[in-house]
Amino acid sequence: MSMGRQHFINFTFFSQNIKMLLDTGSMINILPRKYIPDSIKITPNDLKVVAYNNSSVPIYGFFETDLIIDGTNWGKARFYVTDNFSPILGSASIEDLEMTINLKRKRIINHGPIERIANICNIVNMNTSNDVDQFDAISTQTFTFRPKSESIIDLEVLNLESSLSLFFEESNLKNSQLEILPSFQHVSPNSPFFRVYVVNPTNNTIKIQKKNKIFNAV
Repeated sequence: MSMGRQHFINFTFFSQNIKMLLDTGSMINILPRKYIPDSIKITPNDLKVVAYNNSSVPIYGFFETDLIIDGTNWGKARFYVTDNFSPILGSASIEDLEMTINLKRKRIINHGPIERIANICNIVNMNTSNDVDQFDAISTQTFTFRPKSESIIDLEVLNLESSLSLFFEESNLKNSQLEILPSFQHVSPNSPFFRVYVVNPTNNTIKIQKKNKIFNAV
């Protein structure tokens, strides 16, 4: 069997930059006691933890803190305190905080917005004619997409006279390397905004200027 390499994240905790192992085989997060300031209250508990070699891992208790990875706050996470273990980020927090680990791009992505935008089923085309109305969606401001980043932006759909459900399938940014997730949304004259998920997979910063026509929605 070929085993992969270990992968780590940079966890910031009380001005400490802690190298933490991503371990999807562990249900819990672990932090050695040496990293924990005296001001942190550790709540005792009866949790029994067994290592991969079936040895018992003494747990002193737990505490909760913000999970800050490379300057980004992912939300509250619970850490269990021990002495003889390396720092670990386990599968429970990865799932609870809606984190997707993309090893190819060496990125952690928040998959929650992707699933909420793209959770579409049973789409039926009720327009049987070839004359399909198209609506332009434009950027209302200049957007800057950092290298290897994911962003959610709102585009304005022009010339709406009534409420409609529109589908976006293909970008008009023909020469751009930005990737935009296809989606289906409801818009109205009072709320003419179509929300899209944009990925910049490149190593370069990419801008979309204000009033740029991003796509046609049908």
